[in-house]
Amino acid sequence: FFFFFFFFFFFFFFFFFFLFFFFFFFFFFFFFFFFFFFFFFLYILIQITSELIDAIEQGDILEAFALIKKHFPALASLDNVPNSTPPNDHEAIKLHTVLFKLKCQRFIEIIRSTTPSSELEAIRYAQTHLKATNSELKEKVKEVTALIAYADPHQSQSKHLLTQERREQLAKEVNDVLLAQCNLPVQTSIEKVARQYSLVDEELHKCNVASPARNYREKMAI
Repeated sequence: FFFFFFFFFFFFFFFFFFLFFFFFFFFFFFFFFFFFFFFFFLYILIQITSELIDAIEQGDILEAFALIKKHFPALASLDNVPNSTPPNDHEAIKLHTVLFKLKCQRFIEIIRSTTPSSELEAIRYAQTHLKATNSELKEKVKEVTALIAYADPHQSQSKHLLTQERREQLAKEVNDVLLAQCNLPVQTSIEKVARQYSLVDEELHKCNVASPARNYREKMAI
């Protein structure tokens, strides 16, 4: 009797022990590989978007389009839609607008190059690629094509289009759209809190009310 008792006792003990460790290692490796591939994907995405941002900020819009077509075919497919065909849904309109802004920036970069053939190249580019599908985009076309009317665009009323800040703003817009396409937050929670704190601190400063952080800094300075 005791023999069978101990036999079944050890049998069930080792059986459940083995079962426990089996599921433990199964879930461990499952989550390990899940997080590994997730962070690997995130790393690759960061590398690609960094290259894309650098290309836009350096004015190399052709390289930016090449990267989009290579790594973000869903976004690039909207560029294959005829210019006379407006997108239907809100998300497609947003993506289409970003692509159109990139085309406008390409026109600006052609004007910026100030080569002997830049004016003719800009006209041909505008005729081929800058065909707006709505009133908002038509205004953007009018804004950027006005550059061609000036002998020196850098000294014109539209010189703000040639600033580095415009490149950086466009790069940020493209980056935000790509992050949204990958279901990733545009801002982290820490960035949101920091931004909200900065806004509150600024408003308090306008009202001549010192924030706790400013009070602390002033005391330390004293």
